[in-house]
Parts: sequence; C-alpha cells; structure tokens
Amino acid sequence: MAAGAVRQSEGFQNSLEIEDLARFAVDDYNKKQNGLLELKKVTDVKEQVVALGHCPYM
Repeated sequence: MAAGAVRQSEGFQNSLEIEDLARFAVDDYNKKQNGLLELKKVTDVKEQVVALGHCPYM
C-alpha cells in the first residue's frame, strides 16, 4: 500500500489499542472543552499509512 492512502481497518471491533485511542480522544476532548461526553462504542475505523507506521481515524 502506498504511503498516504486511507483505507478501512479490519478487525478493529476486538482491538484494545483502538478502544484505548478512542477513550483517550474522548477524555482529552472533555478536558479541553469541559465536556461530559462518554465513549459507548467504536463503530468505524479507517487508517492511513504514514512514513513511520499508520494513523487510525475513528
């Protein structure tokens, strides 16, 4: 796969890494915005190949 291409990520439903990243994003948003959002479920993940690995999109 070429660097920069965004594609659907497979198998994210059972990924602790993806769930941890999603929780981090929600917690960070809540801190910065004084928000009360709560993560219920990750429904879709895409990833982008970059020079040093991959970058998930949720």
